[in-house]
Amino acid sequence: MSLAEFDQKKFDQALKIIGVTEADFKKTVADEFKRVDKDGSGSIDKKELAPVVKRIVKAMMDMGEKFTPEEKESAVDDVWKVLDADKSGSLDMKEFENALKLGILAVEFAADTAEEEETENAEGAETEFNQAKFDQALKILGVKEADFQKMMVDEFKKVDKDGSGSIDKKELAPVVKTIMKSMMDMGEKFKPEEKESAVDDVWKILDADKSGALDMKEFENAMKLAILAVEFAADES
Repeated sequence: MSLAEFDQKKFDQALKIIGVTEADFKKTVADEFKRVDKDGSGSIDKKELAPVVKRIVKAMMDMGEKFTPEEKESAVDDVWKVLDADKSGSLDMKEFENALKLGILAVEFAADTAEEEETENAEGAETEFNQAKFDQALKILGVKEADFQKMMVDEFKKVDKDGSGSIDKKELAPVVKTIMKSMMDMGEKFKPEEKESAVDDVWKILDADKSGALDMKEFENAMKLAILAVEFAADES
């Protein structure tokens, strides 16, 4: 798997849906770069990168990917050959950013493979959120669960236009339309009647307690389902 296989469009859509801006991701990369750059030299050598590679390999194994002893042994060298594009013997910020993106893609590939094996004949798999895959994606991105929860709180407040502490169908409608546009951008096709009924269809799924309003937990589930829906559209395109 090479950096050339990284789907930038899919990555951008995933960031958009979870409410992580490109600037937020860049800051995460910068913070992680400083943490990995143990000697403060402003670049990362192979020894400093090794723990990052091992973390990615472990995440892939947690998702069901198989590695031979030889592959695990040579992982750092193999990844280094791909990432050190200018053969300088060290990684600058851009090369390190590519390393993290490659890590996300690698974990995603392992998760997709495992999920395909488990749900090969399942119907409606796009509505089943893979929590393990989501957790691994946050981990590789360097986004803590607490940070994700904060993003959900901020997004909830933004969508809750009347400040009632819950979200009604009218307030949710623009979110659904944004998600549909993202899916269409990824190549997903919708019939006119599907677009027309989208808000009602989504509402039936999300308003689990039939209260007529979404609380914070239900809204969080909506965002997770949105990520999965966009991902599903990207995989199909």
